[in-house]
Amino acid sequence: MAQHASNLSARLAGNRSKSDEQRPIIFVTHSLGGLVCAQALIDAYKSAEKSDRAMEESVRRIAFLGTPFQGSDITKWTDFGRKITDLFGDTNKVLLDDLKQGSYQLKAISEKFPEWLRGREGAEATKVEIVCFTEEFATGHLGKIVTDESAHIKGYKVLTLHANHQDMCKFSDKDDENYKAVMKVLLRWVKDLKEQQLKESKEVRLAKINPTMAKQRSTVRGLGLCRTQRQCDGRSLGVFGPIIGTSNGRVMDVSELLRGPR
Repeated sequence: MAQHASNLSARLAGNRSKSDEQRPIIFVTHSLGGLVCAQALIDAYKSAEKSDRAMEESVRRIAFLGTPFQGSDITKWTDFGRKITDLFGDTNKVLLDDLKQGSYQLKAISEKFPEWLRGREGAEATKVEIVCFTEEFATGHLGKIVTDESAHIKGYKVLTLHANHQDMCKFSDKDDENYKAVMKVLLRWVKDLKEQQLKESKEVRLAKINPTMAKQRSTVRGLGLCRTQRQCDGRSLGVFGPIIGTSNGRVMDVSELLRGPR
C-alpha cells in the first residue's frame, strides 16, 4: 500500500509544473484506490519534499466510491480482504496478501486519515470537503463488499449509487443516473473552488492597492494559496484539477471527466 501511495504522489507531482502546483486538486477514488489516496496524503503531510507538501496542501475535495474505512476492528479488515480476493482474484498479489492477513497497515490508514482531515479544518481555504458513495446492491454470493457503515467517514456526507461494488464506478453514458449523481457533486465542487479562487485573487489585488491590507495579504500567502499575482489572476481560474482515479493510477484533468464516458 505504501508503495502505491508513493507512486501516486510521484506521478501527480510529475504532472504539475511549478506554475500550477497551487491549483486545487479533486480526487475521485474507488475501493482500495481511496485507501491509496488517503495513505498518499498522510505521507505527503509528513514529507520533507516540497512537491509532496505542495500536493497535499492543494487537495480540496475527495470523492470516495466504495472505499472501506473499517476503523479499529481487525476482523472486519480480514473479512474485507477475503471478499476482495474472491472478487478480483490474483490481480495484485502483494496487495491481496496484505488484505488476507487483515492488514494492520489498512487499519492504521483508517485511523490516521480522519486525523489528517481534522488538521485541515478551520479556515475555508484549507478545509477538505468529502462525499462518500456507498454501493446499494450485493455482489453475488459475496454480499456487499463494503458495508454502508464502513463506506463513510463520520461527519461527512454519504450518498448511495444504484450498483454493486464493481459497477459503481462504471457509467454507461451521460444519462446514467449514477454518473449524474457523481457529476452533480463534482460540478458543484468546481464551481465552489472557482469562486474561492476569485475571492482570494480579489483580496490580493486589493492588498496591493491598499497598504493597510498588507497583513491580510501576508496571511493569504502564508496559507500557500496565492504565492504570486500571476497564479491568482483570471488566467489561471478556468483550470481545475487534476482529477485522479487512484484505482487504476491514471491522472486526468477535470475537463476530461466532464466530457463524460466514452
